[in-house]
Amino acid sequence: MASDTVITLTLSDFDLTNLSLKDTSCYIVLFHNDNKESLEISRHFAVSSETVIGPQFASVSTLVLSELIEAINKLPNDHPLRWMATKPLPYIVSYQGGYPQGTYSGSTNFEDINEFASSSACQSIYYDPIIKMESTCPDDKILA
Repeated sequence: MASDTVITLTLSDFDLTNLSLKDTSCYIVLFHNDNKESLEISRHFAVSSETVIGPQFASVSTLVLSELIEAINKLPNDHPLRWMATKPLPYIVSYQGGYPQGTYSGSTNFEDINEFASSSACQSIYYDPIIKMESTCPDDKILA
């Protein structure tokens, strides 16, 4: 993904023991590969990153970060992040305090991504009920 405003995350940005980001800022992360859908949403994601103030926009190429993908794929079926191993790419995950807070499930157009990034993703009251981190978050990071 070519954009000056989208950070390309590397393995060193993650704690693989709990799949959290080491940086606790608000992040909106696009997990992608090189399929048609990934290329389409990447363009809109990059434009949104240039207009929304606040969250850090980042991307993870599942083709490059194979160790991260292996860690996700090894999660037990009852793990709260197991959905990441089964959800088709691309997908967008918001992180707060280093931990996944929710997923974006809207359309791939710029306006909808922009709305999510500017109004939902980094709000302290936002969480997606799909993601419950009780088993992996410290007590002060429990979302439910």
